[in-house]
Amino acid sequence: MYRLLIEDVLRDLPVVVSGRRPTKLGVLVEEARAARPHYHNQRNIKAVKDACARLTEALANYLPQIAAEANRLLAQFGDLGMTFQLQPPTVDYDERWGFRSFTGQKLELTVQVYNHGPDEPQHFLNEARLSALALAIYFAAARVALPPGIPGAPAPARTMLLDDVLIGLDHPNRLPVLQMLQQEFADWQILLLTHDRVWFDLAREYTEHTGRWTYLRLLEMQTVPGQPTRPLVLEQQGSLLDVAEKHLNVGDLMAAAVYIRAAFETRLRNVCEKFGVEIAYKPDPKEVKSDKLWKGIVKRQQARRADGHVDFIAPQLVQDAETVRSTVLNQLSHFGAPNLATKDVRFALDTIQELVHHQFTKVP
Repeated sequence: MYRLLIEDVLRDLPVVVSGRRPTKLGVLVEEARAARPHYHNQRNIKAVKDACARLTEALANYLPQIAAEANRLLAQFGDLGMTFQLQPPTVDYDERWGFRSFTGQKLELTVQVYNHGPDEPQHFLNEARLSALALAIYFAAARVALPPGIPGAPAPARTMLLDDVLIGLDHPNRLPVLQMLQQEFADWQILLLTHDRVWFDLAREYTEHTGRWTYLRLLEMQTVPGQPTRPLVLEQQGSLLDVAEKHLNVGDLMAAAVYIRAAFETRLRNVCEKFGVEIAYKPDPKEVKSDKLWKGIVKRQQARRADGHVDFIAPQLVQDAETVRSTVLNQLSHFGAPNLATKDVRFALDTIQELVHHQFTKVP
């Protein structure tokens, strides 16, 4: 972790150490490296040890701040029951013949999971917790190293590229990370990449209401047979239902129905994840079909009504959605061209639009 965090992620961290003007952590790292002597006389050894002492002082002063910020952000990832500490290292130079190298370039990480402290967290924690821990440290380092600008001054450029880093998180823990990014990094430009189409649709449905995101698809386009393909970037204007509306307006009922179904399935996945709707277990979330998701929501509705609680979903919306499933959506699963009617597709579009904006009732 030392080289990754200290020499890379935190290289632009502003620091103040004794006897120096404000500088950056990366400068202190380079000064220590540059001071490594070719000739081991008393003067040169003192110079490298002084540089190591300044670096050690900076790490002791600022690493606890990184850990505190990371633990604050980690609490927003969901109920992981996990905290951690970073032990600042003591960087030094061993001038003895046969050694003559830097020492102490190692970060000690201690983790507590529900008050249990595993000796080897990298072997004890599951992939979701390891991913959450790494992301929390990275996000904290980014916030501390590039703090908000001075009020009234031009905002500094802050860009974050996240390339499939959420795949290691369980699906219920990905949405809290999206929410955290929108709240904690509202003034950053965030590039969130994924190869997972299901996650792409979920993230899109979750963030569309903010109006702050642009959605792009990267496709592979064949140019000349036998020659390498080239990338094609397409911007998806509007939501899935907006695309369905465009197809419906030109009479392409089949295409409209496909996009309506995609919007329906995406909404169901988000609702089931957000409200903990029980469904039949599948190792791969992609294998959970919309029929299972919908039946889980209907079952939650029936249980709520049987217990005398407020409806989970509006009863009329349940009835309308059942009609849409039978008249439009289920026809796409049958062999041959579906027999669709314009009024049925329009009703399906309006119903799923209502479902997308419907406020589901939380458990009392």
